[in-house]
Parts: sequence; structure tokens; C-alpha cells
Amino acid sequence: MTPEEINNLLDENQIGSFLSFGIENMKVLCELAKELPEKPSILEIGTLEGRSACAWALATGGRVYTVDKKDRGQVYANIKKLNLEDRVHYIVSSSQDFDIEQRFDLIFIDGGHSYENAMHDIKKFTPFARHIVCGHDYNEQFLDVKRAVDDFFGELVENNNTIWVLKKQKVLK
Repeated sequence: MTPEEINNLLDENQIGSFLSFGIENMKVLCELAKELPEKPSILEIGTLEGRSACAWALATGGRVYTVDKKDRGQVYANIKKLNLEDRVHYIVSSSQDFDIEQRFDLIFIDGGHSYENAMHDIKKFTPFARHIVCGHDYNEQFLDVKRAVDDFFGELVENNNTIWVLKKQKVLK
């Protein structure tokens, strides 16, 4: 699916807000999806209403595990609206309490937006990303997130709209 098709489908089904994750971010997401293996495994930290989790599943055909500390019934309903129950798995847990036991092709971090929470998530989950670790809200509105990303990764990250991206091969070279 194209970014426009995914964005329109999510909007038509009233899944999340295009204001926080709209077409420009959808384009970045779809470009990153092209760099992943077929049917990748994705871990998302921070769910809100499930917009980006559903978008990852639609863009990649892969399996998405999305973790959020709040049990939001709307997330289950949104996943069901798109018939993604077999591909999007909603896990109610804080990122601090979530026991990660496997590696994922891509990890998308959009959890707590304080410096401490963002740094915790970056440190904890980055080693479990096979190919790409990225996150949302890398901008002046969320300076703590931006500072945590910059402090941990320095010049290695790319900034695409409000999404920061680290491709693991950059670290390995």
C-alpha cells in the first residue's frame, strides 16, 4: 500500500489522529518498510490509539507488537476494524516492566516523552533491533525526546520530519 492509501484507510476508520501522525510521517514509515525483510517483526513502544502500529502492519505485512502502559479499549477496536488481529498484538505494560526476550527487525520508540523515559527506552530497546531503531516526536515541541536521542546516538541519527532513524549498519561500519 502507498502512504496515501494507508493514511486514507486509517482516517476513514477514524484510527488515531492525522495531526500527530499524518501523511509526512506515513511516507517515512513506508520508506523504512522497504528496507526491512519480508514480513518483518516490529516492536512499538507507546501505542496511544494504535495508528502507527496499524500503519506498520499495513506497510510491511509483518507482525507488530505494540506496548503501552494504559489499557485502551479503543486500540483493540481499531485493530479489529482493519482485520489486523493476527498481525498487531497489543501488550499492556510499561516499557520499564516489559520483558524483551527476542530481537526485532525494527523497533519504533514513541513512549514516555520525558528525558528519563526516552533515554530509558532508547538504552533498553536499541540492542534488540536487528536493522532499524527509530522513534517519533524528534522536534522542538518535545525537546526532552530530541535531547535523549542526540545524547545517546550523536550524529548517527537521521531526522525525517518528526521521526528519528538509526539504521544499525551505520553503527557497525
